Parts: sequence; C-alpha cells; structure tokens
Amino acid sequence: MTTVVKDALAVHYGKLEVAAREMGDMDPSQLSRELQNGKFRFERLDQLDAAGKAAVSNALQVAFGKPDDPKARARRLIAEAKARLDQLIEEIAS
Repeated sequence: MTTVVKDALAVHYGKLEVAAREMGDMDPSQLSRELQNGKFRFERLDQLDAAGKAAVSNALQVAFGKPDDPKARARRLIAEAKARLDQLIEEIAS
C-alpha cells in the first residue's frame, strides 16, 4: 500500500521532496525511508492539501478497487505505468 501512496505523491507533487514539505516540513529522506520500509504513518496524509489527499485516495481506489472490474484494472495499470515513467524522467533529470 505504501508503494501506491509513494507513487501517488510523486506523480501529484512532482517530487517526494515537495510532498514532504506539505506534510509539515517533514524531512524528504525520512519520508522516502518510511515509504520504502513500510513504517509510513498514514495520519501524515491529513496534512496534505485537498488535491493531494484526493490524488492519494484515487490511487488507492484504482489499485485496490474491485479486482474483477476490468476498467479498474486498466486504470490501475495505466496509473502504475505513468508513475514509473515519471520516476524514470526524474532519474534522468537528476
């Protein structure tokens, strides 16, 4: 689940560093570590703006919606592909 949150934050805010600032000036490296090791506390999401909360909740719905719904599955796969492409673009730009 934290992978979905991480991808949603990266896609919505452009970089995890921006999302970390939105979460009460959280240290970006701490956010990355918590999302990677599964120790992320979901109450941190309460500090996001409405659009950030919506992006995360939509990503969770796409990822964990009805498994037998072909449209939801297609939306989830598209969202995952977009998130991976954004990560690659960010890596190339660094």
